[in-house]
Amino acid sequence: MADYGIDVSSFNTITSWPDVRAGGNAWAWAKATQGSGYTNPLFGGQFAGSSAAGLITGAYHFADPNPGVPANVDHFVTVASPVGAFADGAMVPLLDIENDPADGVNWTADSANAFIAAFRDTLRIATGQPKLCVYASQSWWLGGMLRPDDWADDNVYLCAARFGVDPGDVGWTHPRLAAHQYTNEAPTPGSAGPTDRSVTIGTFDAAALTI
Repeated sequence: MADYGIDVSSFNTITSWPDVRAGGNAWAWAKATQGSGYTNPLFGGQFAGSSAAGLITGAYHFADPNPGVPANVDHFVTVASPVGAFADGAMVPLLDIENDPADGVNWTADSANAFIAAFRDTLRIATGQPKLCVYASQSWWLGGMLRPDDWADDNVYLCAARFGVDPGDVGWTHPRLAAHQYTNEAPTPGSAGPTDRSVTIGTFDAAALTI
């Protein structure tokens, strides 16, 4: 069954989480942190509001290789753990891997794959739960920039971003591919503006992406 959901950050103003839920969304990821220093100032309210409205809610972290894996994990866990982001019933935590030259985030294939594997292991130790979803552009999966066969075990899920196509039309496949972010301009009831929106694909549904 295909389940739809959104992701939000400090750029999104949600006016009614119940309306988001009524608009056909089953889940939401809220940006918690980036690197070792940035915290989304809206994260606590976004996570609480989404959860209260009945959406399966998770936290995501924007990776920065510069401070190293331990500092990334420590910051993410420090911010996201108090709201229950790693507790039973939450959406699987998500690791966002993409370049951000303005903030000095520039990946190579080797650095990205090594970071993901180490982040997975370190997060498991820090939280006591094994699940993780890794998000990247479809071009990084298709082009071999990321090598999920090296680190995607049965508790790791993949999310690919590919816009301008039908939901589920990723143009790349993998046994652990669980979600497709198909737009960053979804009209979303309950939001002051458009949001990113994704859909689960294949045999995966929102329940499968729940801790």
